[in-house]
Amino acid sequence: MRSHVRRWAVAACSTAAFSMVPAVPAMAAVVTVKPGDSFWKIAHRYHVPLISVERANPGVDPLNLPIGYQVQVPTYQAMAKATAANAKSAKAKAVPAAAHATAVAASRRNSAAYSHADLYWMEHVIHAEAGAEPFEAKIAVGNVVMHRLKKMGTGHSVKDVVFAVDSGHYQFTCVANGYIYSNPDSGSVQAARTVLAQTKDVVPGAFVFYNPAETPDGSWVWNQPVIRRIGHLVFAK
Repeated sequence: MRSHVRRWAVAACSTAAFSMVPAVPAMAAVVTVKPGDSFWKIAHRYHVPLISVERANPGVDPLNLPIGYQVQVPTYQAMAKATAANAKSAKAKAVPAAAHATAVAASRRNSAAYSHADLYWMEHVIHAEAGAEPFEAKIAVGNVVMHRLKKMGTGHSVKDVVFAVDSGHYQFTCVANGYIYSNPDSGSVQAARTVLAQTKDVVPGAFVFYNPAETPDGSWVWNQPVIRRIGHLVFAK
């Protein structure tokens, strides 16, 4: 957690991993470059991974975008479809198969409960916040998101929770620093499905989590009642 943390802010974002992003998405919007634009700004504006924008515009120098150039931007539908395809093709060895077979089956039975957008953003926030953490920590991060959605009234969707702003600051650090747009690994995909299927809550009552090694002294989170420690993360009320 960094020094600019505010209430309900979260830490421990992982590094980006883009190996699963498709080379050319099937659907794209056309955006005309304006003064000051960059691939990163356009990707951030449309909530898509930077590498997807770069791959959809081969041969374009990202450091010298011509004003008036029409950039192809993958639409959410294309990214969600790619994410679903990646989830299906992910190898079981990335996540212990025995631990998740029941969760995957349950997620299929409950697929109507949440939208593709909820799955898309749940995968991304879990990967950004706990990509290098144990699978149970990934589940716990997703549990925190759901607790906020259901009990705090933070919007009406997973995306609303992830992009919530308090006192002018994003609640999740990974949104502010851009890691939210990292392509999720298979473990994060499976964790998101497990959470949305409501088959497992490993941190009941937790509304915040943080990495003690990255949290400044005096931060308000130190005073929150601790529910559980998993990996490098502390989950608290």
